[in-house]
Amino acid sequence: MEKILNYNTDLYNFKKYFEHFFECDLEHIHKHYGSKDFEWDGHEIPQNKEIGDVVELIFKDMRSNFEFQSMWKLFIKDIVKEQYFKEPMLHQRLPSFKIIPSGASCKYSNIINRNGIDYSAHRDGDHPYSHPRWEINFWMPLTKIEENNAMIVEGDDGIFYPKILNYGQVQVFFGNKKLHGPPVKNISKITRFTMDFRCLFANQYDESILTDKLILSRGKWWPQKKYFTKELYYDE
Repeated sequence: MEKILNYNTDLYNFKKYFEHFFECDLEHIHKHYGSKDFEWDGHEIPQNKEIGDVVELIFKDMRSNFEFQSMWKLFIKDIVKEQYFKEPMLHQRLPSFKIIPSGASCKYSNIINRNGIDYSAHRDGDHPYSHPRWEINFWMPLTKIEENNAMIVEGDDGIFYPKILNYGQVQVFFGNKKLHGPPVKNISKITRFTMDFRCLFANQYDESILTDKLILSRGKWWPQKKYFTKELYYDE
């Protein structure tokens, strides 16, 4: 079921971590790195060279940074597991993050229009992502979210709802089967910076359902059965 989790931003200060890399407030990234239109390749890295270079550096650091790893593992244990799963679970080894500078457009999936706003909407289970059906999505904004820059998620009634969260909140939803996505154009005056990741109940993990179909992740094609594994993608 959908749910909103709450966490202490002083204890789990992911925003501070990212601001250290960009050397500016996340809301003002567009003032330092430009705000050209860009297109994603189907994942989280914008094809803007300057921002893209920093994104790769952050992924590299997240893998080895003890402070980040400690904060991430505690966040999963104390917030995600305690508030949602309450039993053995698996989680994405590293979170993804999406950056849409103020004034920039991003297009990485089919476009739908709701209430006069165009959105890049997709299902995680569809090609070229082909995420396994067992995953549950977690989405957390690190900058201010308003209706004009909120993610929309398809409800069980087929209606799309904007998810307007505060910093310190996490939206839980089922992105594998539900259309969801950000506005095509960020018309707000701040950069939109969000983290997202996927988790699952440990007893639902089943490698036998994974296939040789190719999935796209950060500009590279992988066989599904070699990507969504405990060795590469998930952690306990």
